[in-house]
Amino acid sequence: MTIQEILAGGGGLLLILMTLVQIAPVKINPWSALAKAIGKAINADISKRLDEIEKKLDSHIKTDDQGRLASGDPSL
Repeated sequence: MTIQEILAGGGGLLLILMTLVQIAPVKINPWSALAKAIGKAINADISKRLDEIEKKLDSHIKTDDQGRLASGDPSL
């Protein structure tokens, strides 16, 4: 079998395709994407609640810092 026969028989296309995949492999993992989507759906309410708690904590920290600045506390 000559190179011309390989290229004419579709082997050239396969060779080019294999070379492109070797150079730039595309990592597609549908199971990970599915698991991530299910995990986000299951934990949506917990994530929302955590965001609310984070906002409250930031508010308390800001209030505490303002009180310390007003009293002249040097620890800031």
